[in-house]
Amino acid sequence: MDNDSKYLTFLKKEKVSADAYSFYFAKPEGFEYLPGQYIRIVLEQPINDGRGNMRFFTLTSSPTENNLIITTRIIQSSFKKNLVSLYEGAKVAYQGPYGNFVFDPRNKRPRVYLAGGIGVTPFRSMALYARDKNITNISMTIIASFSLSDDIIYMDEFKNLKEKLNNFDYIVTVTKPELSKLSWDGETGRIDAEKIKKYVSNISGSYYFIAGPSVMVSALSEVLKTLNIDRENIKTENFPGY
Repeated sequence: MDNDSKYLTFLKKEKVSADAYSFYFAKPEGFEYLPGQYIRIVLEQPINDGRGNMRFFTLTSSPTENNLIITTRIIQSSFKKNLVSLYEGAKVAYQGPYGNFVFDPRNKRPRVYLAGGIGVTPFRSMALYARDKNITNISMTIIASFSLSDDIIYMDEFKNLKEKLNNFDYIVTVTKPELSKLSWDGETGRIDAEKIKKYVSNISGSYYFIAGPSVMVSALSEVLKTLNIDRENIKTENFPGY
């Protein structure tokens, strides 16, 4: 453990989709971060999956919330198995926060958040922060893509925001509805230029954030290029391997 590590106290976990959990930690006194930033979690148990005992996680929580939340898919890795087996009161080392993939209210341009799977997590932080700070002069549109309807996370929370906020919109598309256990009657297929044109009213004047698997981030960057979006108006965040 290096000298920059501090400790979080684990509170609880909550299942948010078929294979994803949110993990709640007490926010350390004086801990400050920007919506969209991430931390490094360090587990002390031996990890035998080849990637060691450290992982980076976006803070799903808004800085306005009392606890820190990270959300991840629980895949078959030693690290994730140890994470899901944490008990209440366990101490977990962390470092950070890090990152500049953040919500900056000084920039008033409309935000378009393009998410793939678990990549929607920083946008929860940003949307709740804007709500809690009563930031109503910046429009926000989330277009989130999931492989299966079973994988969708935070849909009820985002729908609630959509109903209450005039400056917020939320769209979900499912790429493999035929393989989903849960029925789906919404948008289907990948996020593409046509979906962006359908749901974004000010395409050229918006500020775009893309978060998700590397392949998806690269593909959507190319889509935005075809829509003549300047590179300076695009921010990206890769979620490798979850």
